[in-house]
Amino acid sequence: MNRAAQTNPTILPIGSWAFSPAHGESVRILDVETVWNHTVYQIWIPRLATVEQVPAESLSLAQREERAWAAELRKREQILPELQPVILLRVEAGNG
Repeated sequence: MNRAAQTNPTILPIGSWAFSPAHGESVRILDVETVWNHTVYQIWIPRLATVEQVPAESLSLAQREERAWAAELRKREQILPELQPVILLRVEAGNG
């Protein structure tokens, strides 16, 4: 484990997915750097096919965002019961 991961337990692992509200989509963590308690991620943005660096506080765990979205969908189902269920798929790239 690198030193940054030992001092900051909220660091997202390289290769994991996070949600970027600024981009409105899940992004892939390519690299992480922490200097003087400021963490910056290098991320891949699939929709734009680009790589950017963003501050750690601008990202959230993809699973947390998915749970919030699912909760919002359940709320709407109660308001609009005629909505039909939708199949949700989460696709992740393999390691090989």
